[in-house]
Formats: sequence, C-alpha cells, structure tokens
Amino acid sequence: MKKISSISILTGTGECQANCKKCSGMQHRSCAPKQNDEINEDALRRVLTLGAERGCKKISITGSGEPMLSPKAISQTLSIIKEEYPGVFKDIVIYTNGIKLGNTINPWGDPPIGYWQEAGLTGVYISIRDIDIAKNAKGFGLDKYPSLIMIADNIKNRYGGLKLDMKFCVTLQRGYIDTLEKFIFAMGYLNGLRADGINVWPMKNIDDTVSDDAPPELQMDLMHEWVTRNPDYKIRFLDGDNVPQSDKILLYQDGEIGNMWHREKSTINLENINE
Repeated sequence: MKKISSISILTGTGECQANCKKCSGMQHRSCAPKQNDEINEDALRRVLTLGAERGCKKISITGSGEPMLSPKAISQTLSIIKEEYPGVFKDIVIYTNGIKLGNTINPWGDPPIGYWQEAGLTGVYISIRDIDIAKNAKGFGLDKYPSLIMIADNIKNRYGGLKLDMKFCVTLQRGYIDTLEKFIFAMGYLNGLRADGINVWPMKNIDDTVSDDAPPELQMDLMHEWVTRNPDYKIRFLDGDNVPQSDKILLYQDGEIGNMWHREKSTINLENINE
C-alpha cells in the first residue's frame, strides 16, 4: 500500500476578491458549487478514509476562488475531519489571499478562525506577490491590499492568542520580487513578521509550467543558492515545472481525485488509485 503524504481539498465557491493575472484557480471554477455551504461530503469522506488508511497526516484546504469567502464550507469540512477522523490528521492548513485577515475582526465572527482552530486548523498560508502594499495590490489586480503587518499582527497577537502557524507563499514575478537583492530584503521582512516559514515559487502558466513572467533564470538561480545557504529563514523554494507526485492527492470539487493542480496532467484518478 503506497503511502499518501498529503491531501489538498478544493473547497468553496469560485468567488474571489482578487483579479490575478493567470489565475490558477480559474480552471476549476466550472466544478465549484454555487453556495458557500455546499460540499461533496461523500467524496470528502472517501478521500479522507483513503488518506487515513495510507498514513496521511497533512491536509491543505484551498479552492478555485478565495476559500475564506466560503466559511460555512470550511467549517463543515473541518467538522467532518474532527468528528469522524479524530486524531488522524495532525497538520491542517488553509491557503488564502489574506484579505479577510487584514482587518481587526472577531475571531469567532467572519472568518471564524477561532472556531476553525478548535476544529483542528493548525496553520494559515498567505499568498502574496510583494511586501510593498501598492505592488501587492497590483499583483492581485486590486486598488488596495491590507498591510502585511496588520495581517501578521492579527494572526499572532489579536486573535486571542491563537497558536496557528503563519506562512507566506510568495509568487515570484517580473516587476515584483524579481532580483536577488529584492528577494533577500523581502525574506528578511517576512521573517521579521514572525513567519513560521516561507514558500516560494515562480509565476506559473495554467498548465503548471514556469511562465515567461517569472524572474530571469539567472536571478532565480541566485535566489535558490541564497536559500540553500540560509536555512534559518525556513524557506521552501519550488523553482521548476510542477510534476505529478504519486504520494499527494487533490480532491476536485466534482468528486474526482488527481495528483496535479492542472487536471490534464494528473496521473491518478479514482479508477487507478489502488494500482
């Protein structure tokens, strides 16, 4: 029986506040539900049972839009994990653009991040394009984006002492963080916000290949070398084309499974997962 290291669950509607260039979630929106409290419970239980049987401990909650705009779907997903698979999945994180975390809000309100932690959420992964507020907004196709300082302060200090891991996911793109100098400064800045880790990857095309909008190859090589020499920053650098990984599973919102964000490249499905 082949081990499964992680499960990614696409959750919620395709709604999103941002208008990102080359949005990677757009390809999945035709399968997304119309209501924010709608989830495919049978498919969710099927993939969770498969993960439990094969030693999986990590779950990522993501979506074709912004997951936090579908708080009921997230709450229902976490409830099923907690109540029906108690103690099985130790690491449950949510990927977000961070916009809903940029205001001083009640952690039991919207989004109910306090409840989510009680239901098993262990981390929040925040996607960004730049540490400069104006550039970050531009990268998301918005007029404005909340301060990263405010987002980090909310997670680390203002949510009643929540013990959630906070990681930043940085998309490297020309015109943003695209040189070694900018990269080093940005990594230092995010580290200063008490990030528990930083994930970095180049801008991708819809088919998961590296985009021409990614930084020049030389600069990418220099960044990668710097990361290797500075392990204390806890940076995970993913710098190539994505390839299928047989130990990782995605649950698409039509109930099918795969091992690639770009479905056409997936090498597994419900029919061959046990082969």
